[in-house]
Amino acid sequence: KFIGELVRRSIDKFDNKIQLLRYNNHICYVDNIDAFFNRFRCPTCDTFFKRSFNLNRHLQLCKEKVKNVYPKNVYSLRETLFDKLDNFGIPYTDEQKLFNNLAVYDFESICVPNSELEPTATTTWIGKHVPISVSISSNLIDEPLFLCDENPQQLVISFVTELENIAEKSKCEMKAKFSQVESAINSKLSCIMEKLNQRIGGSIGKKFEYEDECVEDEEEKDVSTQFLQIQKNQYLDLRNHFDRYINTLPVFGFNSGGATSLDSFLKAYKASETKGYFPYEWFDNPEKLEYTSLPPYEDFFSKLRNNNPLNKEYCDYKRDFLQWYNNKDVVPTLDAMQKMIKFYHDKDIDMLKLGCTLPNLANICLHKSTSTKFYPFCESDKDLLEKIRADMTGGPSIVFTRKAVVGKTTIRNSQNVCKSIVGIDASQLYPFSMCQEMPTDLYTRWDFDSDNQRFKPRSNRTRTFENMVMSYFQSIRPDCKIESFHTTGKQKKIDCFSVDGFCAHCNTVFEAMGCYFHFCPCQEVRPSLTDEDIARGTKKREMDDLRRDYLLEKGYKLEEIWECKWWQEFKTNERVKKHVKSNFPYQRPLKQEDLLDRIQRGLLFGYVQCDLEVPTELQSKFANFPPIFKNCQVERNDIGELMKEYAEENKLLKKPQRMLISSFKLENGTIMDRSRHTETLYLGDEKTHKAINGKMFKKLNTVAQDLYEVELLKAKVEHREPIIVGFFILQYAKLRMLELYYNFFDKFCDVNKFEELEMDTDSLYIALAEQDLYDCILPEKRKEWNEMRANDCTDKFKADAVSNFFPRTCCAKHIKHDKREPGLFKEEFRCTEMLCLCNERTIIYETYTSQNIVIVQQSRSSDYEDWETKNHISIPIDVFHQMQLYLFQNMINRENTSHTIEAYEKQYVTDRLQLDFSTRKVLYNYDCQSVQFYENQEGSWRDLALIEVAWEMTTIKFFF
Repeated sequence: KFIGELVRRSIDKFDNKIQLLRYNNHICYVDNIDAFFNRFRCPTCDTFFKRSFNLNRHLQLCKEKVKNVYPKNVYSLRETLFDKLDNFGIPYTDEQKLFNNLAVYDFESICVPNSELEPTATTTWIGKHVPISVSISSNLIDEPLFLCDENPQQLVISFVTELENIAEKSKCEMKAKFSQVESAINSKLSCIMEKLNQRIGGSIGKKFEYEDECVEDEEEKDVSTQFLQIQKNQYLDLRNHFDRYINTLPVFGFNSGGATSLDSFLKAYKASETKGYFPYEWFDNPEKLEYTSLPPYEDFFSKLRNNNPLNKEYCDYKRDFLQWYNNKDVVPTLDAMQKMIKFYHDKDIDMLKLGCTLPNLANICLHKSTSTKFYPFCESDKDLLEKIRADMTGGPSIVFTRKAVVGKTTIRNSQNVCKSIVGIDASQLYPFSMCQEMPTDLYTRWDFDSDNQRFKPRSNRTRTFENMVMSYFQSIRPDCKIESFHTTGKQKKIDCFSVDGFCAHCNTVFEAMGCYFHFCPCQEVRPSLTDEDIARGTKKREMDDLRRDYLLEKGYKLEEIWECKWWQEFKTNERVKKHVKSNFPYQRPLKQEDLLDRIQRGLLFGYVQCDLEVPTELQSKFANFPPIFKNCQVERNDIGELMKEYAEENKLLKKPQRMLISSFKLENGTIMDRSRHTETLYLGDEKTHKAINGKMFKKLNTVAQDLYEVELLKAKVEHREPIIVGFFILQYAKLRMLELYYNFFDKFCDVNKFEELEMDTDSLYIALAEQDLYDCILPEKRKEWNEMRANDCTDKFKADAVSNFFPRTCCAKHIKHDKREPGLFKEEFRCTEMLCLCNERTIIYETYTSQNIVIVQQSRSSDYEDWETKNHISIPIDVFHQMQLYLFQNMINRENTSHTIEAYEKQYVTDRLQLDFSTRKVLYNYDCQSVQFYENQEGSWRDLALIEVAWEMTTIKFFF
C-alpha cells in the first residue's frame, strides 16, 4: 500500500464528487480511495491519517508546522525574578540576589576492548567507553562525593540520587533565605483571593489552582471580578517564578570544546588546584581497581599526544588513585565556578539563573553596557528576516595560490623569488566589528513603487502616538526622567499593570490614551459604531476607571491625554507642532538618485539590497583580490579546468553547492537563528513511537535498548533577536579584510613583492619577496607611511580603515597594549614552504637541510598573546614528498569518502603503503585517516608522530 497526499481540490463545492489518483503523471479513477492508500499525509504539518475524511477535516484547520512569532517591541533581556519583585514593590536584600548554590560532576570511563565493533572505511574502533566512576562537588556538602560501580546503570542511578539529595538541601536553604519574600507574596495573593471569593460567593479555603473554574462564568459579567482576576493571575505568575527560582539547583558538567578547556578555565579564575593525571590507555579493565599500587611511570604515556604528562615527576601515591583523579576535576572546577559567579554578580548578572553559557552571558553583558535600543523585524517585514537569514554566512576561506616555496617559487609572474612566507591574523576581529556603527532604534523600510518610480518609506510605526506624547512630556519636564517605551524600549510595570510612562522623581504616571482602544467619548458619534463596539468600549472604559483608581489609591499622581486632544494641540500649540516636526518628521518618497545620495552622505544608514558590478575597465585592478563576497551556488562549470577534471574523475560536486566566494558581480544581494532550534527528549519505547508519529518529529538516535534520543522541532519560534546586528558584525569582519588589502597592500606595497596564498575569516597568508612585510612598501610611498607612523605614540591610537592596521613598535607600553587591541593585524607565523589544498586544508613546514623536512606544529601560548613553535620532527625528504603526494591527491575537494576509496584502491593495490628506512618508517593508514611515523630506537619501533587527517572538519591535526 501507499501513502496518499492531497495535491488539488475543486475550487467550487458540488453535491457529487469523485476521487482521482495521480501516479507518474497518469490519472485513474479509484472507487474507494481509503482501500488503496494505507495512510494519508498532510502536506503542511506531516501528520498522517487513516482515512481521507479525517485528512479533509484536518486540512480546514491546519496551519504551518512551526508557528513563527514576530515581536512588535524592542529587543530586551528576559525579565528576572528580582525585576518582578521590583514591579510589585516587594523588598529584598542584595545578598539574596546572589544565587551561588550549584553542583559540579565529572564522569570517568574505561576503554573496554570490543571485538564486535567492526572498522569502517573512515573509522577504526579501539574499544568502547564504559562509565566507571563519577565525582560530585558542591558548596552544599563538606567533601566531594565519589561513586564507583562496574554497572553503568547502577552508577547513573546512584549519581541522580545524590544530586536529588543535594538539590533538597539547596531548596531548604533557599526557602529559609527567602522566607520574608515568600510571606509577602502569599499575603498579597491571599488578600486578592479573599476579595475574589467574596465576589463570586466561593470558599476562601480553596486552593489557588482551582479558583479559575469558579470565576470563569463571572468574567464576562462583572468587570470588577475580571480586574481582580488579572491581579490574581499576575501574582500567581510571580509565585510560580519564585518557586522555580528557589527549587532549581544548577548542575554543571564541563564539556571541553574549541572555545576553552577545563585547564584554561581553572587558570583564568585562579583556582586553588589544577587537574590531575591518569593512565587512560592502561585502565581498560575494572579489575585494575583492585591493584595495591599505582602503574609504573611508562604506563602514563599517551599515544594520542605522544608524551608522558607526568614529566618524570611521578611519585607513588598511597591512596585510591581513581578517586583522587576524579575529585581533581570537580573540586577546582567548583572553586573556579564560585569565583565566576561572584565576577558576574558584581556586574548585576545572576549567572546561574540566566543561563550559564558563554554566548548568553556575553549577550547579557553587551545589552547591559548600552542604553541603545535594537528592534527585530516585525511580521510585516518577515520577508527581510528570511532574506537576511538566507544570506548570512561566516568569513570567506579562499585559496589564491596553491604552493609557495622559499628560494624556489616566484611572486606572481615576476622574477622576484620568494624569500619568506608569512601569516597575519586579525586580533579579536568580531569584537572589533561589534564596536562599529550598528542599525539601532525604529527602522524605516524603503520600497520601490514602480508606478511612481520612487522609493516610498514604510516606517515601523510601533507606538508612534505613545512615543510622541512621552517625548513631549519629557521635553517640558526637564527635571523628570520618564521611563517609557520611547526612552527604554518597554513600558514601566507598576504592580500588576503596565503604564505608558513613569517618573520616580515626582511619582507620576503618564498615559497616552488612544481614542479607539480606550473608547474615548469622541468614538460614540462614529458612524460605523456597532453594538459590539459599544459593549467592548464600555467594558474597556470601566476597566480603565478601576485601573486609574487603583493607581491613585497606591499614591501615584496621574497625567493623561487623549489622542483627539493631542492632535488638537498639534494644530493650535506651536510648541507641540515644533516638537513633532523635529522629532517625528514626515518622510517623502525619493527618487533612486536622491536615495543613493543620502546613503553616500551618511544620512541613511542600514541594509541595502542592490546589484553591484566591477566595471570591465577596472577588473584588472581588482583581479588579485575581488572586492565582492557573495554566497551563491557553485557547480563544476564554475571552477577551473584542473579541479573540474578532478571532480569529474572522482564524481565530486555532482550537485551545486552553496559557497561563499569572491567575485566581480553581485545580483540582488545583501545571527542567532531560532528557526534551527530544536527540543531533545529522552524517551522509552511507547512514548518514542508517539513522538515519531507527531508532526514535530525530526530525528531519532538510539541510546540504549529501551531508551531513545528524540529530536523535535519547536512548535513555536519567537524571532526576538535583532538578526540584523549579527548580519552587520559578519559584514564588518569581511570589510576589515578588504580594508587591509586595498588600503595597505594595494596602496603602499609593490604588487610584485607579495602574493596572496590563502585567506580565511581573520587571516591572510602571503608569500613575500622580502624578509619583512614593511620592506615591500614602494619607495615613493615610504615617506607617506612613515609620516603616519610618526603619530602612533598616543593613547588614542586604535585600529581604523585608513592607516592603523598593525601593532605599534614605538615603546614598550604600546607594544604590550597592542597585543590585545581589536582589529590590528599581527604576524601569526612564518614558514619556508606552504601547500594550500582546499579552503583551510593547508600544510606548512620548514626546510632545514637538503636531506630532511622539519614539520612544525604551532599553537598559542597559555596567555593567548603570542604564537610559539614547538614539537619539530625531522623526516627524510623522499618520504615526505610521497606523504605530500598522498595528502594532496586525497584531500583536494574531498566531498564523499567512498569516491576517494575507489580512487585510492586503483592507485595502490592495498589500502596501506609502508616505506622502510634504516631509522624511520612511514605508514599510510587510510582506514583511520592518518599518516603514522615510527622511529627505530634500540631495535624497537616507537611512535614518533601522528598526522591525523580530519576530513569533515577540513583541517589537518598534527600530534607529536
